[in-house]
Amino acid sequence: MGIIQELEEEKRYIREYLRKWRKQKRGHNVFEQLKRRLKYSHKEEFLLFGDREDFIQWYEDQKKECSYCEIPENLILKTQKLFNIRKKSIYLELDRKDNTKGYSRENIVLCCSRCNTIKSNFFTENEMKEIAIEYIKPRWENYKRMA
Repeated sequence: MGIIQELEEEKRYIREYLRKWRKQKRGHNVFEQLKRRLKYSHKEEFLLFGDREDFIQWYEDQKKECSYCEIPENLILKTQKLFNIRKKSIYLELDRKDNTKGYSRENIVLCCSRCNTIKSNFFTENEMKEIAIEYIKPRWENYKRMA
């Protein structure tokens, strides 16, 4: 199989995967990923939401933009093609404001992959907001003009 055929096959696979993914509520998928990740890292006690429906309601009520740099989720999707961003990074992720506490309604926010990676457990929520507004948001603004 040639490289072009392999790329076409991969594109078809990704399209089908995304089609199935979009059929479900996004909040449901995020909840299941979080639950699975906590289970395999043996930190299930960190999931402090009442149940799946409680989480989905929280997720649907959230503004779909990064809590730190304020990039809207749809801009992440647009810039993915323009800048060849990996698939993992195309949606907003969950971040704990305080990493010593669990995933509760009061302790999580939606954020882009870049801010989540930078914040890690090194910066506080307020420090990350300052960094993101000062340095990351201007970059996204430039990308917005190009997208």
